[in-house]
Parts: sequence; C-alpha cells; structure tokens
Amino acid sequence: MTALVLRPLGELVRYAKKQKLWWRRYKAILGGQSPSTDTQQYIAFNSMHEDWQHRNVVVVDGLDEITGREAQERIVGIMEWATMQRPLPLRFIVSSSKSEGDHVVRKAMANLSQETCRLVTLGGSPIDNDILVFLNDEFARIQKEFSNRGGGSIPAEGWPGVGIVKKLVTNARGLFVYASTLVKLMDTPSRDPVLVLQQVLDASPQVDSTARYEQSYTELDALYSIILHPPDTDLDLIRRLLHAVMFSKDPFGSTSELEEQLLLHPGSVEAVLRDLHSIVSLPLETQTIRFHHRTIRDYLLSRERSRDMYIES
Repeated sequence: MTALVLRPLGELVRYAKKQKLWWRRYKAILGGQSPSTDTQQYIAFNSMHEDWQHRNVVVVDGLDEITGREAQERIVGIMEWATMQRPLPLRFIVSSSKSEGDHVVRKAMANLSQETCRLVTLGGSPIDNDILVFLNDEFARIQKEFSNRGGGSIPAEGWPGVGIVKKLVTNARGLFVYASTLVKLMDTPSRDPVLVLQQVLDASPQVDSTARYEQSYTELDALYSIILHPPDTDLDLIRRLLHAVMFSKDPFGSTSELEEQLLLHPGSVEAVLRDLHSIVSLPLETQTIRFHHRTIRDYLLSRERSRDMYIES
C-alpha cells in the first residue's frame, strides 16, 4: 500500500490548494499505521505489483457500501465475466470493510480466482482510527474558527470530548462519508456547530424492522434526514431541486440554470442549496451542481430509507 497508494497519493494532494480535506485524510491514514503493519503492507503490495505490473488493474473501493445484495452480486458477476475473457488483461482489487454485509461480499466473490482478483478486507480498527484522527483534526479546526468568529455557543477547548468523538466513530460504522458529511454540516454558515452536533447525537435512527437494506446505514440515514429537513424550508421545493439534479440529462452549471429550468424566482435555488451544501456541491466548488457522494442518491431513491423525502425515478 505504501508503494502503490500512499506515496503517490501524498505527492498528489500535499501541495494542491484545493485538496486540504484529502491531505487531512491522507495524514489520518498514516497516523493509524504502526511500522510493522506498514512494512507488511509494503511487502504484500510490492509482491502483487511485480506480478501485475503489465496488467490493467481495476480497483473496486468499498464493495460493501453498495446498497443491496443484488447490486453487489451484479458487480461481482461482471468481474467474473471479465476475468474469463482471456483477451482482456484485467486484474481486480476489491476492498470491503468488516460489517454486517461482509459475509455477503465474501460469498459473492467465492468463485473468483485469486490470480485475477484480490479481496482486501479492511478491519474495523484501522478504518475507525482514520475516522477518529479525522474528526479530532476537524473538531479542533472548527473550535478555533468558531471562537475567532464569535457568536453562538462557542465550543470550549477540547470540545466535544473523547467520549463523544468515540460515539461518532461507532456511529460511522466504518463509513468515512458519515464523518465527512457531518463535518460539512457543522461548517454550514447559518448553523451553530455545537447545536448541530447535539442534534445529530440526539437523533434516533428510524429503523424499519421489515427493511431490506443493511443496518449499517441507519446512522448515515439519520444524518441525511437532519440535513434534508433544515428549519423554515419548503420540503417540496427541496424535493424538486434534488430530483432535477439527479435526473437532468445535462448537469446544471449554475443555480440560475436550475431556476430557469424549474421556473423559480432568482436567488431561490442558491438559498436552499446553501443549507444543503453538506450533500450538494455548488458551482463555486465544482463546475456543476452535483452530489458529494453516491450514498445520498441511493438514500433518496429508497422509500424505506428516505421516507418523506423519497424521490421516484
């Protein structure tokens, strides 16, 4: 991992002005590794690199994060078909965390040859440590920035405390998107980060006993529910905007384009999307209006998960 991933990644993101978040994640990865673990990974990946250096390697990152057993098996089926086609010089590296769905991933990949496909199971401890380091770093930054800005309930030094950070790591269940989305939500200019964090901690995940989706998403779903129900906001308008972003043939390059498409008053879209910046990027951040992560799309397309915010495809 050191030779193939960490060193090239470090060179890429360290000096990029727009990659501060990824640089912090990179440091979190390094901070969670012991010398012995790092050495073992270096030897293992270096050996793999010698065998596969003339092959095209496809990395499937987080197979377990794909919602639904059928979707996971479909992807594994595609890999199985590809490895059977000898003219295709393909090799696959699949990562999956130890979660409730881990046995599903292992069963689906049982028929794949180790010569063409390697499963890297990411144990809970290294991932949890990455999330822990990331959250501690971000909480320290938020505390400093909010104290300098003044107003609201200014966090005390050491906020929010070791116990709460550990609880958040547990809630994340190995999903880094939970931690990154939480931080983005707390960075919302119109919200008090202390109150936002308390709201997230107080939120009880709505678990449907008949639901078919993996229970590892319950805390993430609760977080998305908080984001999608900002105070004093028209929920019907939010649904219309999200539907347009999801299904538009051509991505919207500005909020004015979206307003023109939906026949809305100027400024109305930007006002709503700024409250949703933790899940939707604005053209100031990227060239188009889009979701930060695939999981929000999956959430909105599932009636049993999103409930009143469900969007029909």
